[in-house]
Amino acid sequence: MNRASTIDHIPLPYWRAALAEVSLLHPEIPAASKPLAIGFEDGEWRVLQAAPSVAAWTAAQFAASKARADGKEARAIPFLLMPARLSEQARHGVKWGAGDLHLGRTLLCIPCLLERSGVLRPDPERQPWIPRDLLAPTMKPVVIGELASQDQFIGSLPLKAASLGDALKLASELFAQVTGAALPLLPAAEDGESLPEFALEGHELVSEWHGLPYEPPVVARHLIRLYDQIIGDQPALPLLDCLRTVGERPAAPPPTIAQAEAWHANTVGHINHEHPLSPSQREAMVELARLKDGAILAVNGPPGTGKTTLLQSVVAQQWVDAALNGADCPLILVASTNVKAVENVLDSFAKICAETGHERWLPYQGGFGLFLASESRESHHPTCTAWNHSFTDHETQEAVARAEKYYLAKAAALFPQADTVDGVSAALRQTLQYLQRKMQDIVAARYAVFRAAGEDAGEGAQVSCRRLLAEQQVLIDAAQAAIEAAQRELHAQEQQARVLEGGHQRMREEIDRAEKAWLAYLEGTPWWMDLLSFLPPVLRRRQARDRSFLLSKALTADLRHRDDGLEQHFKALRERAARQRSQALLVLKERRAEVERGLVAETQRREVAHLARTKIDGIFRRWLEVLEDGYEAMRDLALNDLNDAIDIMIRAVMFGLADRYWSGQWLLEMRQRLIAGESDSKGRVRLEAKYRRFAKLAPCLVSNFHMAPAFFTAWQGRDMPFWNTIDLLIVDEAGQVAPDVGASMFALARKAMVVGDTYQIEPVWNNGEGCDRANAVKFGLLSDVADARYDALEQGGYTPASGSLMRVANKACRVRKYRDVRGLMLVEHRRCVPELIGYCNELIYAGRLQALRQRIPQEQRLLPPFGWLDVAGQDRRAGASRQNPEEAQAIVDWIKANRSDIEKHYADQSGKPTPLWKLLGIVTPFAAQAAAIQRLLRKEMPDLLHKSSRLTVGTVHALQGAERSIVIFSPTYGPSFTGSAFFDQKPNMLNVAVSRAKDSFLVIGSAALFDKTKSSRPSGLLARYLFHPQWGAQLAGARKARLVV
Repeated sequence: MNRASTIDHIPLPYWRAALAEVSLLHPEIPAASKPLAIGFEDGEWRVLQAAPSVAAWTAAQFAASKARADGKEARAIPFLLMPARLSEQARHGVKWGAGDLHLGRTLLCIPCLLERSGVLRPDPERQPWIPRDLLAPTMKPVVIGELASQDQFIGSLPLKAASLGDALKLASELFAQVTGAALPLLPAAEDGESLPEFALEGHELVSEWHGLPYEPPVVARHLIRLYDQIIGDQPALPLLDCLRTVGERPAAPPPTIAQAEAWHANTVGHINHEHPLSPSQREAMVELARLKDGAILAVNGPPGTGKTTLLQSVVAQQWVDAALNGADCPLILVASTNVKAVENVLDSFAKICAETGHERWLPYQGGFGLFLASESRESHHPTCTAWNHSFTDHETQEAVARAEKYYLAKAAALFPQADTVDGVSAALRQTLQYLQRKMQDIVAARYAVFRAAGEDAGEGAQVSCRRLLAEQQVLIDAAQAAIEAAQRELHAQEQQARVLEGGHQRMREEIDRAEKAWLAYLEGTPWWMDLLSFLPPVLRRRQARDRSFLLSKALTADLRHRDDGLEQHFKALRERAARQRSQALLVLKERRAEVERGLVAETQRREVAHLARTKIDGIFRRWLEVLEDGYEAMRDLALNDLNDAIDIMIRAVMFGLADRYWSGQWLLEMRQRLIAGESDSKGRVRLEAKYRRFAKLAPCLVSNFHMAPAFFTAWQGRDMPFWNTIDLLIVDEAGQVAPDVGASMFALARKAMVVGDTYQIEPVWNNGEGCDRANAVKFGLLSDVADARYDALEQGGYTPASGSLMRVANKACRVRKYRDVRGLMLVEHRRCVPELIGYCNELIYAGRLQALRQRIPQEQRLLPPFGWLDVAGQDRRAGASRQNPEEAQAIVDWIKANRSDIEKHYADQSGKPTPLWKLLGIVTPFAAQAAAIQRLLRKEMPDLLHKSSRLTVGTVHALQGAERSIVIFSPTYGPSFTGSAFFDQKPNMLNVAVSRAKDSFLVIGSAALFDKTKSSRPSGLLARYLFHPQWGAQLAGARKARLVV
């Protein structure tokens, strides 16, 4: 492959190969196994001694092996040699925990081929290995070395072993490199260096050769078979293709509340009658409603943010929606690799009736979850295995008849007219559809108010409408006032025009009278004056006489005598009057046009406001109308709060109705099956029908990834996986699922929701980077082991050596809530007090988590949010682990001294003290320290280790997915330790440890490990909280009277 080319898809053989290597796990030596003697004889390595004889023993091994060659018995079978095992020390003939004496931990596995003659040859396909669960990181209590050391050794091996002797030498060198010790039965290292014999405190080394035929254990078998089926059949698998596509894909932000109307109107899933979903949970529900077949929704769920509650609503959504549409009962599978996560999901679905008061209409009261498990797995929850299921007793003819009678009796109170199961089911579906329409009407009406009110999601509906009506009334009143003012002005203009015309007319009349008077004056002038006017005295007298007349008239007062152009004067007066009239009328006309335009505009404005007011009034009336029949409490609800009310008042009710509907459908199906005499089988159609029938009573199917493929693979002469059949695959705690473990199940589903947190416990990877790089080259992902493109695969989470399904799902998700977090994120945190989650928020979550719990007042506290007790004990190595005996003793002493106070402080409502094991957990980075604490507890407080009341003590895995009021952290390192502590290598460990505590997180160990000046380290940041003057406090030692100094 060209180094410059891009990687488009992860080849499935690459993930399959990683799983095949996972199968190199911990073989258990059978109780009946007898020690062997092997050696080199007659030029061959062979079994020299076995009970009862080598021949009989060899025949038994071949009989136990499943190996065949072309339908015939094989000439040689895959075989494992084990030179030693580790057994817990026993007291008085009984191991701690009363374990069987014969059981022990196999330390080293040497694969070989066993021939019928007893000859042993090296296995050309496999190298020696140390069982994975003995290598750190691991959740197991015994650790003898690091996985990285084994990976480094295997990655540096030259050619494969040519003889069993070479294989034994390789095994010896492997064990020496990983543990720094030797096993007595193996050849010494070739470099001549003398190594100590392996030893581990609390255990005995049993050096004996044992052997058994080797087959990949069940833990990986079903997954490997599913991969083989995918690779062989090559079906079209859109969801799996989406998951294994590499590289950046476009992502959009989730819709805002203004854009989400259509999806809110069709969200029908919720269960709890008292508590609605949080905003970020609802955001996930909207995205689920938008999710198409072949697509993946990634939901990042930090601790305490309600992942389990979200899963309940998701299951309810699928179940109720199918009931509404009269569709087949959906197949919903919740899968995980975390045992605690599986139990938590089953617990939550088992408690629904008790927590909500819901009454089922069937005698079956097993809860809404069904555990798909192996035959050997014990659970108090309803379980389905390959051969048995919890519904067996409910599916007999007598049980179904009783159930039908019970169902109809319960239904009679709600549907008195329906007297058949068919009739009740139909009535229930009609009621569901009525509630759906009611919900859709409410959502549509509220969004109409929202859009009309200017899209303020925080304002109440009634307040919005009244504000809008008032605003429109103000506009109407203003327009009306302007209209009335304009009308008054127009009327005044008409009056003014009439006045103007009258004035003009009077002026003309006055001019006419003045002119007539002048003419009459002229006629009355003596004739001799005109005749003798050439004489100056006569002329002066006539002019004086004219002047006297002209002065007597206002219109001629400016003239002196008749020779001043009186005819033109009167003409000019008339023209000036006409001009003044025209100018005044023009001004009036222009003003009138302006007022009339304003009148039209104000009239239109008034009509628009009237229409708007009518529309708003109609919207408000419609809002009030849809709230009739019991939903009036929503009258003044803000859009931000609408879904909260619908969750409680409608969706939770719909879940109960859907349960009763599906109960009826189950009865109808069972009646038909009994009439037809049908039975379940492994055939494709009947197997799917069985699971859909079970889902009518228990809609949440839960399994672990290693077993799930077996349940969803039919048999009709060959394996027939349920390609693209599971309606919704939900992955819980996906941050703990390696991609190779989880990917193949996506071939069986139509769509998937992946929930987890990459900053909590990581997967227990079974493949080292060296082996993984080699596999990537082998399957064409890389050109060579140094190819830089491996880094991109690693960063995307695709590699079995360091990846997680959560990271891969984030890459595949088409929605991005935050710039640096692809997918969605739940942010409302309800578990811890604000001081505790504040540390996690600052350490990892960029301040996005919203602490919803209130601070506990100081006077109500028994312990501070953060407490510390300095212990100066020195740590020491215990194999590849560590322990600190003095610190362990200090923890146990502190618990003994304060147990009574703690139990009383957390007493129940009746005043009864709460048992300590329910309140407190102890977390440490090291399995050996956990074992040391357990030994002391067993000695000093044995009641805390009873099976039914066991105090949780372990690494962070022990509390993953759980919570306690108080968590004690044992750092283990002593004050002389230098370097980087294990819990500082990544932030995950302290994030999980602190976030498990609801009220108090206590560190009992060396306080010097926590240095505020090293704030870039998780422990340095924790120091700021531990030694904070308000949040942290020093604990009193066990001999003090008080809990806190």
